Amino acid sequence: MDYIYNYILAIRLMGDDTSKKVPEIFSKYFGFLLTCVTITVGIWQYKKTEETAFRKEFYYKQAEYYSKVIDQASILVSDQKNDKEVLQAEFNDFRKLEKSAYLLYTTDTVQFWVTSFDYYFNHYLLNDPLATAERLHVVLQKLVNTCRYSLRATIKVDLKDIDIIITQKLK
Repeated sequence: MDYIYNYILAIRLMGDDTSKKVPEIFSKYFGFLLTCVTITVGIWQYKKTEETAFRKEFYYKQAEYYSKVIDQASILVSDQKNDKEVLQAEFNDFRKLEKSAYLLYTTDTVQFWVTSFDYYFNHYLLNDPLATAERLHVVLQKLVNTCRYSLRATIKVDLKDIDIIITQKLK
């Protein structure tokens, strides 16, 4: 700004007609500044749009894998009256999911609870007295809640905002 002021002052001292030069100077610098701001905002919007698209795609994949793991774990917890061979086959399906592409989309906390469920259910099949049906239900509930929080962090939406949207759709 001082440069512009000194330039205008020099023109005045030289006796030139400053009424024509001042608007030219301001339009030149203002136009350049406006162009820079416009380009910067455009780049920022593009990056934000790309990030949102990536987050959305990642969110859908993550939700798909989380729902598969939770569904399989729910089947294991609810089918406890079946014989051990049927449960072992279902448990093998759960372990296949646990070692699949799901690992690309999971977080450490979700993986911790999946591993905990695996541990407790394995001990449940071995008739370990510490691995009870109640503990399996608790671990499953912790897994479900952790998946919800992980999905919320992926899309960066508060659960209360989701609850408001769901409540509005139900009305």
